[in-house]
Amino acid sequence: NTLDSKKHGLCPDALLLSSTVKPASPLTTRHEWWRATAVQTDWVAEMRQHLRHPVVPAKATPKAGDEEVVARLAHSTGTLATTYRQAIPWWTTRVAQSLAVHTPVVTDWRYSVGLGAPWAVLGATVESMDRLERHELALLQRSTYMQAVPSPNELQEKILEALGLREKVENANG
Repeated sequence: NTLDSKKHGLCPDALLLSSTVKPASPLTTRHEWWRATAVQTDWVAEMRQHLRHPVVPAKATPKAGDEEVVARLAHSTGTLATTYRQAIPWWTTRVAQSLAVHTPVVTDWRYSVGLGAPWAVLGATVESMDRLERHELALLQRSTYMQAVPSPNELQEKILEALGLREKVENANG
């Protein structure tokens, strides 16, 4: 199909993780609450039954900007990357934003375990960790996530290909 050959999946997370977002220190004060990408889902309702800390939205208001969200993520127990239809995780920038500030991410482990053991951790386990253990978990998650997403150079290549510019750039560079 001609249309299928024109589809290009792009994942800019490596750019976000290598950007100027200042990571949180292991000594950063963390509030005892979870930030969720969406709070009104069946998955979050199920998670709440197993968590001690309250779950609040990652965004304080619908108009909250990314800087505000990242600051909120940096001071939370962790981020609940909500699952959606049929309990399948949905890609969200909040995963990369959380990892950029060294905040652990919890999602449905049945899907995330494919990224490695640090992604099979349950929310209740994260709550039982001390600050340093949570920080180390976030660093391990970040490392395995970075291995799974395209590098900034790979992303650039995909963008050039999607725009039909790769050959033009190659010809211009000789």
